[in-house]
Amino acid sequence: MTRELLRQLGIGRMLLRINRLFAIGVVRSARVAMARQELPRQIRELEPIECAETGPRIHMLVNRRRFHEGLIGLYSAARLFPVPPSICLHDDGTLDLSLNKTLQRALPNAIIVSRSDADQRMRREFRRRGLKLCQRLRDSFPMSIKLFDPSVFSEGRPFLLMDSDVLFLREPVKVVKALQGRPDAPPLHSVDTSGPNYCADVGLLRDLTGKKCLETLCAGILVHSNEHIKFSRIEEHLGHPCFLSQIENNKYSWFVEQTLHAIEHTLSDSRPLSDGYDICPDPSSSEVVAGHYCGGNRSSCLYYTHAVPHFLNAIRSR
Repeated sequence: MTRELLRQLGIGRMLLRINRLFAIGVVRSARVAMARQELPRQIRELEPIECAETGPRIHMLVNRRRFHEGLIGLYSAARLFPVPPSICLHDDGTLDLSLNKTLQRALPNAIIVSRSDADQRMRREFRRRGLKLCQRLRDSFPMSIKLFDPSVFSEGRPFLLMDSDVLFLREPVKVVKALQGRPDAPPLHSVDTSGPNYCADVGLLRDLTGKKCLETLCAGILVHSNEHIKFSRIEEHLGHPCFLSQIENNKYSWFVEQTLHAIEHTLSDSRPLSDGYDICPDPSSSEVVAGHYCGGNRSSCLYYTHAVPHFLNAIRSR
């Protein structure tokens, strides 16, 4: 049976549900399922926050399955930023027009860049610069949209790049200051102390970059501009067998995009965000600024049953 047929039959989703039952138990699995079902209703009840084109820029790659999670994450940033942000969602090709109504209800003036519009613009950009490997990577690995597109659509401004499982819980002073600063200021990255989580050995990355590579970069929360993400450098790195073999075989490590971000941030002298930007933190901790709830079933349980309710209760009480 082919991978596509298994996907159509829903075998993967069924196995994920079974795995969740074993990992966190029946009761917690039921609570997660109920919380996910409630999220669209909770978003409809949010007080709208109008975005501003000139505000601090936020970009996110999102798919249909994670749209509501991404939206509550963006809403948390907009709610806690001191000024209205400019928000841009990048469609991985699975979104439909009906979701834009949901976005505009919660975050008026936020925009969704459709996959077809983005494909046209990025192909022109790659063709103009002769970046054939960048084009092949983007065409065959949707996660690489996160690496390329925001740098073009940000129009030269610094921007926050956040994953759909990130939730802001307090005002991100350091991030906002960087977004209001110079585009050529050093970029910022969140830290995963379990790293390095890359598709290449850090020794190889040192050979590629000529300097010690960041070993704990997490691409869940990044602040940079097109001054830091150089497509010509990425094209050169993609020619190395470590990356080229994945392109040629169309079989990718989950960490390709994060690895390439780590290379670019290393070469741009990136600085780590403070300890308040953590992986799967306790949302009630007074030290937490933002949580990145990635990593599997237990983090998913924490996100749906603790982090999101904590944020919603906090904004209702204000």
